[in-house]
Formats: sequence, structure tokens, C-alpha cells
Amino acid sequence: MEGRMIFSVTMVFPGLFGDIGGWAGLRTALGENAPLMHPTGGMSFWKAVMLVVFCFSPYADPTFYQRFSAAHSPKVGRRALLTCFCIWIAFDIVICTTGVIVKALYPDAQPEVAYVRLVLSHMPVGIRGLFIVGLVGAIISTLDSYYLVGGTTLANDIYARARGIASLPQKTIVAYTRLAVVLLGIIGLSVAFRFKLAYDAFLFVGSIWMSAAFVPIVGGLVGRGRKTETGGILSMVVGGGLFGLLKLFPEITAVEPLLLALPASFLAWLIGNRIGEDRNGEALKA
Repeated sequence: MEGRMIFSVTMVFPGLFGDIGGWAGLRTALGENAPLMHPTGGMSFWKAVMLVVFCFSPYADPTFYQRFSAAHSPKVGRRALLTCFCIWIAFDIVICTTGVIVKALYPDAQPEVAYVRLVLSHMPVGIRGLFIVGLVGAIISTLDSYYLVGGTTLANDIYARARGIASLPQKTIVAYTRLAVVLLGIIGLSVAFRFKLAYDAFLFVGSIWMSAAFVPIVGGLVGRGRKTETGGILSMVVGGGLFGLLKLFPEITAVEPLLLALPASFLAWLIGNRIGEDRNGEALKA
């Protein structure tokens, strides 16, 4: 599904870019919005730094590891990852430039609506169907992956472990996973309508996740030395808690919350790993 959407957008891009007159024509068409052509897009220094740091968020994405760890060998996994990186970079260039073109042609329109409207208006009839199916399919596949991961985390990794995973039948864990998926869906919809733009919602939720999960996930997978459950829990609580605090009280500092929450999470990870049983040592012995 995602492949169809990517194919449709990239196929339309050369015509859009040519019609607006290339980079020079785009700069002229932007008018007072010309700062969008600047690398920082007119945003503040800390906002720009935060977005650069946010680019590392895939390394805290469970589905990222889930998909690439399914490769037949490390060599195949590395080759697939490098191939995906090339595709992602090229597609990001296309989609970001198309977004700037949308801003130039429809400066007052809602970005998400204007983007789809522009792309569809330059597509042949048959390709429009592929794009719509691909767009819907990409949304559904992303949602079900995250809901399943979230539901499994709540039911299996938190509830079942707290109760004693050996004492719970698999059918019960599956039932609680389904219940957790429904609960997360309700929470997600409730939060989504508090944002005017999908970009803001994505950035907010992604920043919370990265503040709380980036250090324990990456540190737990590739870090060396002593690792304990206390380190992971403390890192998540401190990182996520500090991000929430700074979001609730933005007057505390001009620095983006994520840029302060990540170092705090890392410091908590180092301190917490000095407390409790060394899980890394157990893994090495096994």
C-alpha cells in the first residue's frame, strides 16, 4: 500500500516542480513565505535542533526492530536497511518540496487538505485510485502496528509481569491485549482532536515517546556494561516526566523540552543501572 502512495507522489513531482518554474519559480511564488526555502524554515534555533534530534526517533520505534530483525541474516538486514534509507531520503526530499509548493499555491489552506488536493489534481484518473488506496492503507497499517505494539506492551510486558506471567494463561493475555488496543484507540482519538494539524500531533506524541523510550531501548539493545530493570524504568519515568513538566510549564525555559528530557533520561539510565540485578550479565552467562 505504501509503495503505491510513494509511486503516485513521486510520479507527480516532476510535473509540479516544472510547472512552478523550479527553485527560482518556487521562491518567487512563495512571496512573503520565502523563508521556507531557508534550511531552518524561519523557525527558532532550538526548534531546528529539536527536529534534527527527532530524526533519530526511528531507533526508538519497536516496529523498526521488529521488521529488520525478521531478516534471514545480519547481512540481509543491513542491506535492507541501507536500501530503505536511500528510499526514505529521496522520498523525504520529494514530499517536503511538494509541501513547499503547496504552501506557495495555497498559502491559506489547511496543509494536509491542500497537499492531497494538489497531488490528486495532477494525477491521471487511474493513478488517483492507487494514491487514495495507498494513503488509506498506509494509515491503517501504521495504526494497527502501533496499537498492537502498545496493547502487547501493556498486557504482556507490564500487567502480566506484575501478576506473574507464568500464572496467566495465554488466552487471558490475548484478551487483555485486545482490551488494551481498544483503550489505546480511545485515548488516541481523544488526544488527536486537541491538535489543529497532524504535524503537531505527530511531533508531540513522538517527542513523548522519544523522551521516555529512546535511551532505554537503544541502550538496552546496543549498550554495553551493566543493565538493570531499575535503569530502564527510571530512565522512562524521568525522561517522560520531565518532558511533560516542561510542556505544562513552557515558561520555565526557552529550550525545547525534548532537548532537556533526553539528557535527563540518559543520566537516570546511568544511575538506575547501578541498582538491582545485572540483566546484561545474565544474558552473557546464558
